[in-house]
Amino acid sequence: MDSLFQNINKEVVISFYQRIVNNNSSDLDKVIATVGAIGLLSLFVFNPLGGSSKSGSKTSKRKFKKRAIPKYEPIIKKELTDEEKIVEVNRKFNEEYRKDAEQIIVKFDKNDDKDVYKKAFLGEMLMKLLLELDSIDVSQIEDLDFKKKLKDGRKNTIHEIQGFLKKIDGLKS
Repeated sequence: MDSLFQNINKEVVISFYQRIVNNNSSDLDKVIATVGAIGLLSLFVFNPLGGSSKSGSKTSKRKFKKRAIPKYEPIIKKELTDEEKIVEVNRKFNEEYRKDAEQIIVKFDKNDDKDVYKKAFLGEMLMKLLLELDSIDVSQIEDLDFKKKLKDGRKNTIHEIQGFLKKIDGLKS
């Protein structure tokens, strides 16, 4: 590629661009300019990095990892009853996230990347648990005692998770 540029007569190129700029271009000049523009465009479209390979070396294809965009997946199975969902969210919080949340609240170091990541992760997981609880609709339940039991269980679990979430969100990053 470098040898190609060395062999181009600079005077011819300068006069070509002067004709284009001064609107004195011929049809051939317009065709050359169009082909050159398409060539440059295709270079950037098919090679998004825009670089050229070194002379004498084989062109290597670069493989890029596609970033996985996580979809929201419910933490709790949809087949569960409302009562089972509340119990499952409470169990999941207490068994999987409470200990880590208590530790990060006590010894958070904003300069430690692991702590910063753990803080963000726990915030996200606790928010997902709250969304699971929020998706439970008790308004359709006719049995008032059962409805009150579900509402109280959901309310207590929400308050417990929100308490930890507020403390985690309050940590200075």
